[in-house]
Amino acid sequence: MPVLLLARGDKEGRDLLRKALEARYGLGAPAIETLRIQLSGRALTRLGPLTLWLPLTTTAGFDFPGRCRWDFSIRLAGLPLQVGVNAFDGAVFRSQRRAGQLQVVTQPDQVRSARLRLMVACGMLLTPLALENIELKATGRRSFEATNTDCRDAVHVTLHDDYTVDSVSTTCMNPQQDNREQLFTFQSVAGQKAVNDFILPERICILWDNVSEYEVVPVAVESSPVLDDAFFRLESTGQA
Repeated sequence: MPVLLLARGDKEGRDLLRKALEARYGLGAPAIETLRIQLSGRALTRLGPLTLWLPLTTTAGFDFPGRCRWDFSIRLAGLPLQVGVNAFDGAVFRSQRRAGQLQVVTQPDQVRSARLRLMVACGMLLTPLALENIELKATGRRSFEATNTDCRDAVHVTLHDDYTVDSVSTTCMNPQQDNREQLFTFQSVAGQKAVNDFILPERICILWDNVSEYEVVPVAVESSPVLDDAFFRLESTGQA
């Protein structure tokens, strides 16, 4: 069933989101409840005194609009160097590395940061911004702000001249930099492509303070997978 534009806000902001949805999905943007995306790419990784780009594979699972999980593996010379999983269930952020102890984060500021990072990813997919708890406000001819009225979290969306997404960004705490506040951005690169009949950006760069730290390409998409509470609590793999 096509998504309905239920978001509130000014006419200019709503028009920009409508045009972005049409530029991505045509006239029938899908209403998505759960989604699983497999991605491959590279991660900027510190090894002693060196910082190198290393191969990355990751699978992201979403239960829109408030839950996500991403399993990842970074490899060096074909061998796993970093393997782990992060998840946010809407209230708690969890993280675990291979053979390591489960880390559970409940501090309000860090939970808010996880929620903001998820909202950036949702913004790149666009359809979660059409929900009724989102308020839209145009900030330029090709840009708008989307605010979650339940918690007042907001992301900024910029569009290309053809209304395809250029970037989605917000300011939040970077857990890899002692929770320092930085600009967090998903940037779409090289246009769009169909992956398992689902339209996604060709490539996504993930940046902190305009420095690209991850570059990923979607390689497979599963629409409407069963992702239960245990999946987001890191108690199951979510595989059938």
